[in-house]
Amino acid sequence: MIGKYKHDDNVLSIEVSLKMVKAFDASVDYIIGEGQLSNYDKDVLKRIEYIEHLPEEDKAHFFYVIDNLIKAVKLKSIAL
Repeated sequence: MIGKYKHDDNVLSIEVSLKMVKAFDASVDYIIGEGQLSNYDKDVLKRIEYIEHLPEEDKAHFFYVIDNLIKAVKLKSIAL
């Protein structure tokens, strides 16, 4: 059945889509391959979801670290 969905021989119903979302612990976008989130790595999305549920002060700490790591990578690529 999954092969039929993959090759557009069959269309997912909303009920089947929701079951797949729950079974694979993913978003609807990710399952159907549409939307901005469908291109993101599942592990990245899980981390984002975890950060989203943190208290604001903890989020600020995460963002500070992430922003500085991104800056370091950008500077490294410029130096090369």
